[in-house]
Amino acid sequence: EERRARHFAARLCTARGERSIETAADLLNALGLPTTWRATKGKNGKATTHPATRTFQAIRIAVNDELASIDAGVPSLMDTLAEGGRLGVISFHSLEDRRVKWIFKQGESEAAKLRKREESAASDGDDGRGRYRVSDAELALMDKGMGLDGIKSAVPLVQDVPAVRLLTKRPIVPCADEVLSNARSRSAKLRACVRVTC
Repeated sequence: EERRARHFAARLCTARGERSIETAADLLNALGLPTTWRATKGKNGKATTHPATRTFQAIRIAVNDELASIDAGVPSLMDTLAEGGRLGVISFHSLEDRRVKWIFKQGESEAAKLRKREESAASDGDDGRGRYRVSDAELALMDKGMGLDGIKSAVPLVQDVPAVRLLTKRPIVPCADEVLSNARSRSAKLRACVRVTC
């Protein structure tokens, strides 16, 4: 999500050829960004963030393999739920939230398929736990809805998701009082679902 990702990547490759990057200051110098920063109010009245914030976030996400953990962990947690069991996921940046949203939407799609198949009394690939594979056609539809990045880069390709009903159509975000008392909560988004069998 860093607009200058290609520019920064080229600068990093050049800098690594000249010297090793061992500290955060080395990284900032290689990117051509200031090592000191004083937050000011932006045009919208909010405090501005350091220009390297997204770059450091991207490095942390890659090193910790956070997105793959979500892709594997959330469906696994959904699978352990008994019927009526609830799952809440708090995400702290848009990449996480987007993945959780699509995994939950896939689960909601599975619930709709279950209802439809029960109504028609046709059992087509049911594994006994109310799960069906997301078809290639459905993945293509999701791809069209995602815009430029496409499903491979922006949406998890989780193809075996249990049927759920969303408890939150939109993410629940902290109110202004919560953010004042707990500044770290400003970017938190909560999404929740409940396991269903039909």
